[in-house]
Amino acid sequence: TPDLAIYAAAYFDPNKRFFKEHYDILTENTPSMAEWMTLRRAHMVNQIFRGFGHQYIYDFDELGFVAGLGGFTKENGCSITRASYREGLLKEIAKRDAAVHRDESVYVELTCMQ
Repeated sequence: TPDLAIYAAAYFDPNKRFFKEHYDILTENTPSMAEWMTLRRAHMVNQIFRGFGHQYIYDFDELGFVAGLGGFTKENGCSITRASYREGLLKEIAKRDAAVHRDESVYVELTCMQ
């Protein structure tokens, strides 16, 4: 899922480094996006919602909170750890993510001891 921490930090970067790099990735993979996407800070934050249908944007802590609501708690023998693009215990699942998301996503892995 898109990482709120990345977008929040990028919003305050006067050089727009992440936004420029992400714009290049998106428009390279989907050239028609160049017709409507800009490097304006507010636009880049809002496009993650409006352009892709997300209703909520998470960071690592918020994903941990939501996972806890679903029963993935330490008390239940579960843990949440940061992961990386196309890495994880279940290789078949991990490799499904599209490369276009690699720079903007928060990757987590939930595990529970049975």
